[in-house]
Amino acid sequence: MGFLIRKSYKVISALEFSGANICVVTGSIAHVSLKQFFAPRGMDIAIKGSDTWSGVISQFTSEECIVIAADNARLALERKKFDRPEQLALLAEIASIEMFGPVVSSDDRRWFKIVR
Repeated sequence: MGFLIRKSYKVISALEFSGANICVVTGSIAHVSLKQFFAPRGMDIAIKGSDTWSGVISQFTSEECIVIAADNARLALERKKFDRPEQLALLAEIASIEMFGPVVSSDDRRWFKIVR
C-alpha cells in the first residue's frame, strides 16, 4: 500500500500524516492496512471511506482528504488520469506489501495444475 498526495503539502513521509484525512475504498486491503500501519505508531488519522474507487477520486478532487491510500500500481495509474499529474506525488514509502497473484498450497497438486 502506498500514498498519493498533492505536492503542495510538501509531505515526504506517511509519518507526517497525523491529523490527516485519508481517502480509501471501504473494506479494501488498503483500508485494513491503514489501521495496521498507523495504530501502533499512535498516530491520529481520519479515514474517509468510499464504497467505490470513483468515490475516492471524487473525495480527493474536492479536497475532503489530502491523501489517497491504495496499492501503488493503482495509484500510479490513477495519477496519470488527473488534469495535472505533475502536481501529485506518489510517496516512496511503502506501508504494506500485498500479493496480487495466484497462490497454491504445497499439498494441492490439483489446483497447482489448474493455475499453472
